[in-house]
Amino acid sequence: MYLLKKSKVTLIGTIVVLFIIIFLLINNVLSKGDISEVSPTISTQQQAENERKVDEIKNFIYGDSGIIKQVDDELVKKGYQFQTLVMANSVDDVMVKYILS
Repeated sequence: MYLLKKSKVTLIGTIVVLFIIIFLLINNVLSKGDISEVSPTISTQQQAENERKVDEIKNFIYGDSGIIKQVDDELVKKGYQFQTLVMANSVDDVMVKYILS
């Protein structure tokens, strides 16, 4: 009796796994033709706006009166040696880390 139940469970499990494998293979074959290989494009206006934002961030961070210049000057004046890590998503979202050595 126990052997019969175990065989039924094994048979049902094998059939379910086979159905899943067949479904995945059929789905994979059918979806290959649907995907287009076109690269995304950015309009010239959007590209110009992005470049303007990058220039604004660069000036804010690295310009003559930028944050990095001011802090670097103070650290050099006090005799520190350091490395600077900068991550800027926008002018309002800037992360600066200094590693003092």
